[in-house]
Amino acid sequence: MPQYKKWMPAIRRNWCAPFLHQSLISAVAVGLMMLVGCISRTVPALPTLPSAGRHTPAFAAVAHFLSHMPARCRRTFYATLKLPHQQISMIGRLNLISATSFQLTAADEFGRLLFLVHRRPSHPDLVQAAAGIPHRLALALAQDVVIALLPPVRRSPRSVWRVVPNLHAMRLSYVDELGNVHHGLFTGRQGHLRRADIILTSHQRLQVLYTRYNAAGHPLRIYLRQRHKGWLLILDFTGSHE
Repeated sequence: MPQYKKWMPAIRRNWCAPFLHQSLISAVAVGLMMLVGCISRTVPALPTLPSAGRHTPAFAAVAHFLSHMPARCRRTFYATLKLPHQQISMIGRLNLISATSFQLTAADEFGRLLFLVHRRPSHPDLVQAAAGIPHRLALALAQDVVIALLPPVRRSPRSVWRVVPNLHAMRLSYVDELGNVHHGLFTGRQGHLRRADIILTSHQRLQVLYTRYNAAGHPLRIYLRQRHKGWLLILDFTGSHE
């Protein structure tokens, strides 16, 4: 039995909102349109970032938040991939060990595999995808999710802090272990990361919003947008443990 089928029943038992009935035919159609370049570059917009209030977070609060960001995690999720004229609903699981070791699996609401990406050090990437879904799309989505969730490199000499008074926020700029340049915005009394603008090694830009933090300091919803590729991915996490 494929590994992803073991956790599908548990996810469906905890389903908290009905998903659109979407079959693999829709995913295949989207994949084919991407292959022939028919999708408009008008990407869905990011939501407005919630107000940060009137208090700039203390450096100690941000440092405490960063020190508790997990370097590895296992998380189940619901996801919606929004394109200019199409929307795909997914359920999935992420097993994040490091930037070079992770597995992300996504399936439709009936448990049928959409794609699976498995990366291990010193091994070729393993990518499985339903017919019509480009492997490069599956790999790009998985990589962006991992980049968005990796904690900053601790004690990096290339890290730069500054206060952004008009936003009541602190900004941290750093280069991660993959060479991507992050500009993170931290707000609120807990010093939570709220936004990241990431310049990828490919010189493309990944925008991320983090919302609905739980008591453990994990974001329960994140938005990822690749504007030049024309998509917006929304992840709602339903389970989390290190």
